[in-house]
Amino acid sequence: MAGESLAAVEINRDGLLGDRGWALLDDRTGEVYNAKRHPVLMACTASYRQLPSVDEIGHVNVTLPDGSVLSSDSPMLRKRLSELLGRHVGLRRRRPSDTDTVYSRRQPWSSFVGWLTRSDSAFRWAASRPAIAAYLTRASGEFNRKPLPKFARSLQAFFAFYTLPGTFFDVFPVHLLTTSALARMAEINPDAKWDVRRFRPNILLNTAPTDGVTEKAWIHQQVRINNALMAIAAPTIRCAMTTHAQGDLSHDPSVLRTIVRSADKRLGVYAAVVRRGSIATGDAVELLRADREFESASSSA
Repeated sequence: MAGESLAAVEINRDGLLGDRGWALLDDRTGEVYNAKRHPVLMACTASYRQLPSVDEIGHVNVTLPDGSVLSSDSPMLRKRLSELLGRHVGLRRRRPSDTDTVYSRRQPWSSFVGWLTRSDSAFRWAASRPAIAAYLTRASGEFNRKPLPKFARSLQAFFAFYTLPGTFFDVFPVHLLTTSALARMAEINPDAKWDVRRFRPNILLNTAPTDGVTEKAWIHQQVRINNALMAIAAPTIRCAMTTHAQGDLSHDPSVLRTIVRSADKRLGVYAAVVRRGSIATGDAVELLRADREFESASSSA
């Protein structure tokens, strides 16, 4: 659902405390639903009744498009969300990673395709078969590209589970984006509204203007904010989420087209948490290499 701005937050191994503590699941298939395929969810918001803690993710209040507010422990919320999406769905709280049945894909092809990812050549052959190609396209928009990208064995988990077991994250628990990247995109496409809400980063970093996407050079380095330390793992590949309407932002396909043409579909970076800590708006940001530290004094969160 639509995000919210926080002045301060705790970060642990699972990302920002409380982030994606709940998800919307299909009652029949167990599929985790989000606004990629169901943009109407961006017209909903959710907030915790009480601040979440490491030991407890509490109930949330959901504000629906008509302004009505229902709690996650209300049977009426399940009914209203099902009506909104046109299918039987319900909210489910995050469960431990060993509860695989919560996160497992149930489509007939999922286990088979997951097994095939162990061999790059076998996977490429199978992906050329119409039935499997159709499944891949449904599972991830990345696989409708030609030629197929090179696949790693780690993708087996992608095809076995809707999200990483123990979380409701697509890939990594933290997503960072810079103001300079947004400013650069706005220079290229000034007619679009490059509002940070379109990109849903956990952390927006205030960086000096550049002629490119600053964070692309950060892969395999680390970012320290206050006492929290994060390892930059991969660029963020953008999808239709960036184009959806939300609040006062209208539907705009030109946003994604610009990122595809000018930034190879990548804007922002994903990170894993190395050391837990607390961060707040205005904190200084340090970019670290594995062997030595270098300055990034102009950046702040």
